Amino acid sequence: MAARSLRLTKRLPLEKAIGVRFGNQELYTWALTHRSYAYEHGGLPTNERLEFLGDAVLGVVITDLIYRAFPDLPEGQLAKLRAATVNMNVLAEVSRELGVGDAVRLGRGEELSGGRDKSSILADTLEALLGAIYLDRGLPRASSLIRRSFGTGQGRSKKEAEQNAAQEAFESLAASQLAAGSGSAGNGKAGGGKAGAVPADKPAGHK
Repeated sequence: MAARSLRLTKRLPLEKAIGVRFGNQELYTWALTHRSYAYEHGGLPTNERLEFLGDAVLGVVITDLIYRAFPDLPEGQLAKLRAATVNMNVLAEVSRELGVGDAVRLGRGEELSGGRDKSSILADTLEALLGAIYLDRGLPRASSLIRRSFGTGQGRSKKEAEQNAAQEAFESLAASQLAAGSGSAGNGKAGGGKAGAVPADKPAGHK
């Protein structure tokens, strides 16, 4: 009954926002199930495995985009650009634009503490959705959402469009981080080390 209710009240608006109609209802529901909700409902599967998968899908697509768009950049600068693109705050902003927070399933405690707008939860849920899209629709559909979310990518050729998309994302992210006073790309999903470090696994318990 809970899954059916979610489908009727939450699923369609989010699917419209992400441009994907899920064929597998269970994957969609699983992707939106935060561990706080799962624990309060008898130990349901959480979205953490899908988050793990989606993190890898995101990394592959962003790395491919940057690698192709900037053939003359050295490895160190490519790593900085990738780190800036996949940090937690940026993923959370993308989630907010898509309306992910309205659809995520939270436990009562997280709900009351503002979990629907918590950056860590939003970032993790976006990654879980990417993992679900990859399993349900394949890499091309997941890649399309990522590219659309991280830059418009307009250009006279595919290469120019890719470069513009990556550059737009980098400039937007850099500006948002400076405005927030961080001045660094390395304090979110890309890892907790110094700016420009190659993204590492996020520390346990960061939700």
